[in-house]
Amino acid sequence: HKKKVISDEKREKTKAVVSTQSTGEFPNSIQLSSTQLNLKMILVGLVVALLGPIYSDAYNNILSLPAPENTENYLLLDDPFQAPLTELTMCAWYRQAYNDTGRYFLSYAVPGSSNELLIGDAGGELRIYMDDKSWTSSYDPQENVWTHICWTWQSETGNVVLQIDGVVVDEDSDFATGETVRTGGAMIFGQEQDSFKGDFVKSQSWLGTLYNLNIWNRAMSKEDLNLVYTDGFCGSGIDSMNPTLSWDDIMTGELKEQPPL
Repeated sequence: HKKKVISDEKREKTKAVVSTQSTGEFPNSIQLSSTQLNLKMILVGLVVALLGPIYSDAYNNILSLPAPENTENYLLLDDPFQAPLTELTMCAWYRQAYNDTGRYFLSYAVPGSSNELLIGDAGGELRIYMDDKSWTSSYDPQENVWTHICWTWQSETGNVVLQIDGVVVDEDSDFATGETVRTGGAMIFGQEQDSFKGDFVKSQSWLGTLYNLNIWNRAMSKEDLNLVYTDGFCGSGIDSMNPTLSWDDIMTGELKEQPPL
């Protein structure tokens, strides 16, 4: 038999990658092996509108989770929270490659609860789980479009606010009232944990790019959410807002990737 040679370029297209963009560059399109997802560069006008000053190399790191569907590509961060959370705000830039079924970009599990915190798309609706309690927004996540998302929650009231690209698109109350996000868990980006750190399902793999995700241990006001958004794609103002879990922290996680073909 002849030995099958796989080019380095083909190998790269199937691997999870943390890529570093040089100062001033907007992230490139996701490099996918599937011809069904022919992504293009963001328009120059959008680049000008979104770029902010860059002061830290961490703000150049972009997590790329390419097609095809798999159970091997993900980023794992152990024990991300130092104390339980009774309030939280999560903000991130993301661009998902599919909008078809349940695919969650953030999966936080603790022993005994695989859905301690789960955020993503459920067949055309944004859905969030907390300790198996679900909240669904009518917002329809878009495919192949860089989107800024912020979501806040308060345990005491169950109040939630969803902001997309600087605009509040959904508000609700009495969600996961009295609950706590517990410590001692595993946070995974790119796969959904159906058990603690495991039982991944290929059809649930999240495919796309994720950038500058931060979590705070407080429910931000709408004014503060606007500050996060207007900081820009590559702004560094978030540092001064003291995130409980920063993108810097997340980038210290263990990157798992699909083995060479």
